[in-house]
Amino acid sequence: GVPVQVCNDAGVCHVAYGITQAWSIGVEITFYLLLPLYAMLITRVARGREGKGQLVVLFAGLAVLYLASTGFRAYVVVASPSWAEQSLLWLPMFLDLFAIGMALAVLSAALAKGRVIPRALTWFGDHPNVCWIIAGVIFFGVTRMRYPDRPFGLHDSSGYSDYLPRQFLYGLASAIWLFPAMFGDQS
Repeated sequence: GVPVQVCNDAGVCHVAYGITQAWSIGVEITFYLLLPLYAMLITRVARGREGKGQLVVLFAGLAVLYLASTGFRAYVVVASPSWAEQSLLWLPMFLDLFAIGMALAVLSAALAKGRVIPRALTWFGDHPNVCWIIAGVIFFGVTRMRYPDRPFGLHDSSGYSDYLPRQFLYGLASAIWLFPAMFGDQS
């Protein structure tokens, strides 16, 4: 289940576990509620720029989101604040994955407008088997990583954590997995 804060009538609180899939819905709703604000901000920053300048602003904004999320996650794992387990339900812990998805969407939109995308993406798009093999190898590697011995824990009882590399590999595998669908033969 998903850790949630549960309090009794006396105000004594503890972490309990609810519906496993609920964490995702909360993170996604938060993302979609904040997305228009992000869009307004990035539109304001990109105003007056054309073509390549707009793309630079879009990718720079997404890089900031990615780095902020990764930095937040690193802080939570290293500092282990009292609210660390609850942070697994918050958008900042997953914003890097949304930034990767939005970067792919920006590339796809640029391609649809006739812009040339990096040759490597085109190559990966034209070789789906290579992408899926790479994603499969990453998946296999992630399944072989030592997993924390506590459910939804950022660390196991010995203090070990693979949370940072695991999340990085999830994002990488997701992007590679999608290249053929987004940048390959669309027929």
